[in-house]
Amino acid sequence: MSGDPLCENPPSPSPPLLPLTQSDWEDRIVPFLESSGVTSVGVVGNCVGSYIVLHASAYPLVRCGFSTHPSHAEVVAYYDDEAEEDLYPPVVENGAPQYFGPSLEEGDNYRPGGLAEEMLGDLVQ
Repeated sequence: MSGDPLCENPPSPSPPLLPLTQSDWEDRIVPFLESSGVTSVGVVGNCVGSYIVLHASAYPLVRCGFSTHPSHAEVVAYYDDEAEEDLYPPVVENGAPQYFGPSLEEGDNYRPGGLAEEMLGDLVQ
């Protein structure tokens, strides 16, 4: 059995994916949470959702990220102006620990000793 067909062949996200998500986060979600008295959140994503988890984890409101079956490296491959290495420094700056739970099909970047651990250091669980 080969696994999740969506993650093996993710749809090509359109270039506005991140700006729409960023706008939603900054203009709608964060103000709603803050007006509700929320002072910190954790973010969870599966498959291509790990891309959103890492971007969200750069914001001070986010205190941790949890990604299963992570596929953010595959998502950034669709963007000409972004590389996987670009995702990690803002997370480090915010200090938000990350958990990656790769399946047997994900590459080494998500595993101990891989790129995520190399760039996030002690923030990887």
